[in-house]
Amino acid sequence: MSGRNEPGKRMEGAARRAQLLATAREIVQHCGVAALTLANLATACGVSKPIAYNHFGTRERLLAELYQELGAEHDASARAALARLQADGGTRSAAARTIAAALIDCLVQNGPLYDAIMAALLASPDGARLADELTEAIVAAYAATLAELGEGPERARALVRAMIGASEGLVAALARHEVERDEAIALLARLIAPD
Repeated sequence: MSGRNEPGKRMEGAARRAQLLATAREIVQHCGVAALTLANLATACGVSKPIAYNHFGTRERLLAELYQELGAEHDASARAALARLQADGGTRSAAARTIAAALIDCLVQNGPLYDAIMAALLASPDGARLADELTEAIVAAYAATLAELGEGPERARALVRAMIGASEGLVAALARHEVERDEAIALLARLIAPD
């Protein structure tokens, strides 16, 4: 794995945290979520265990942060695209397609990792609470975006829950080659902004 610390090189704050999260992702991808412990993470990065514990405290917190990190790039990309659309006077259907593409692409890229992390969280003592918090954060973020498109708060939250379920089903259909990416995005966009 590429996360090993160079001998004699000291990292600070955000750089160390980024290294730890990148290495955690590699461990989960190559060895499975069961192999991700704070001790294994420290060893893989070539640092002492207290460094990993100081950054995350518990394995559950590490898993939760890794889960959030996986979607951050897609979320940032979607927000930037939506901002450009709004600045250019884009339509609601164009915004719906941008949201749909971000959600589908995120699940295609990270779906198995999300599933493994969520299963590990749900199996741990404090993990169910963290899993609920992660889900609520996703619902809140997408609901806020939909509110900017004119949805009321309650309907936006319900729509987000429908989007999540639909996107998971569409990604499964993609994996079975029942639909193409563009078709999956168009179907999800129609849920967000019906014609």
